Amino acid sequence: MSYRTDLEIFLGQQIDLLRIEKAILEHGKDWKDFLNDIPGFIHMNLKKDISVAFMNKTGTNETGFTNIELNELGYSYQEQHLDPYSLHITPKKLVPFIKRDDENKIFSFAQSFRRREGKKYNLIYTVTKPLRGGNSLLTYSLSMKEMGIMSKKVSRLLRENEFLHNNFLCYQSLTPKEIEVLTLLASGNTNKEISEQLFISIDTVKQHRKIIKRKTECRNIVELVRFAQAFDLV
Repeated sequence: MSYRTDLEIFLGQQIDLLRIEKAILEHGKDWKDFLNDIPGFIHMNLKKDISVAFMNKTGTNETGFTNIELNELGYSYQEQHLDPYSLHITPKKLVPFIKRDDENKIFSFAQSFRRREGKKYNLIYTVTKPLRGGNSLLTYSLSMKEMGIMSKKVSRLLRENEFLHNNFLCYQSLTPKEIEVLTLLASGNTNKEISEQLFISIDTVKQHRKIIKRKTECRNIVELVRFAQAFDLV
């Protein structure tokens, strides 16, 4: 049996979030059916007020609320069913993250919630990110005791992408500007075209290109394109 460190388990959940997002975009109109088949606690939260817009079957089973009820409750669901400490601490960091609206970054945190009519709080670890092209946050939560087991199940369901797994930390190290440059490079733009589109000098583009190649460990444009495609930048 292979052993996974705590860090590998936490990073695995973040990588699973990216896989789930890719699959949502690929499933089109059937995305809700897809999420209902995933054995994790997955929900969509509106960026404007963090209220729950949709929760998959695992989530509704865990909370005891239907999606209709969650929609009607709005943010009061969090107020009534998250522990006071989570309500006090989490928004201070989550709200600035939402305002940055960076689709390439993931916010992770621990929180405690209780079921409908329940009194006992359960500790869960949550990862969230802005859903590409939408007005929602894609959020994925697991109980601390289930993290290693559930992450393996999700990886099997989504046919684990080794490239995504091996390059996740490189991807997270890129700045928003480097993401912009990489996206344009992978889309076939020249240094001059990137310079004009981003209103920066050609020398600055070249410097960004050099740093991107170092961070991603890509040796040429072919590898840069593959990297960008793996993380849905093009």
